[in-house]
Amino acid sequence: MQVDFRLYLITDRRKTRGRSLAAVVEDALQGGVRAVQFREKDLPPEELYRLAVELRRLTLLYDAKLLINGSPDIARDVNADGVHLQASAPLLENAREILGPERLIGISCHSLDSAKGAEKRGVDFITFGPVFYTPSKAAYGNPVGLERLA
Repeated sequence: MQVDFRLYLITDRRKTRGRSLAAVVEDALQGGVRAVQFREKDLPPEELYRLAVELRRLTLLYDAKLLINGSPDIARDVNADGVHLQASAPLLENAREILGPERLIGISCHSLDSAKGAEKRGVDFITFGPVFYTPSKAAYGNPVGLERLA
């Protein structure tokens, strides 16, 4: 399975200016987004599941991919296209078993060594960053920059 990553949305319901997350995601899908990473780390599993079902309905309607952040179980249960994990996630070893061979497993990496290790572990795609400053990642340190990306 391939994903069109030209315009890849990572959700943050705290940045919707009072609108529902589903409404914001639908606007993004109408605007050309073809991959949505549902990333709401602070929600309890029941709420994650409820919102994931809603986003799955929307992404199917717009022929877009849905990736669930950090939860292979919820990804499987809502029939998402895959999961996105942190490089250090203990779930990585079990994600393929939970999701099967047809779904995507993505992973966040912050160094070349981490990316090479993820590739050896059989992930389907790697995200690298943050390359530039972003408020949502400021607490984790400085951005890696274009030089490290190269």
